[in-house]
Parts: sequence; C-alpha cells; structure tokens
Amino acid sequence: MIQVCCYKSCGVVYGEKEPLSNKRITHGLCPKHLEISLKEMMNEMQKRKGEKWHGNHPDRHLGPSAYRRPAHLAPQ
Repeated sequence: MIQVCCYKSCGVVYGEKEPLSNKRITHGLCPKHLEISLKEMMNEMQKRKGEKWHGNHPDRHLGPSAYRRPAHLAPQ
C-alpha cells in the first residue's frame, strides 16, 4: 500500500507498507509532519494541565443516580 501524508493536505508519498502487492493508498504522517504533530499535541497537553476541571467527569453526571458512583467511591 502506498503511504501518503494527510497533514493539512501535504500529500507527500513517503513510503510503502505491507501488502506490497496492493497499490491502494493509505494515509498517515510523513516524518516531518509526524514530528510537528507530536510537538503540537505535547504543547496542547501542557496547556491543558493548568486548566481547571469543568465537571464533565462521569462522577458529576446529572442523570439518574444509577449512572453515578456512590459518594464514598467518588474521587476527592
């Protein structure tokens, strides 16, 4: 299969993968854009570490109590 970069319409053919007899296109990230994507994700994770939690955790679910953990099992 022919590997084509899908990062913001880069479109670079960066390799082949098994099965080599299959010439269809498969998408992934070329080495350049893989590094860029990893840096973007790490930056986003660092930024979110400092954010305050907004209550979307399942323990704060507003539905029926059957879907919530008992108070003594909820994280403090």
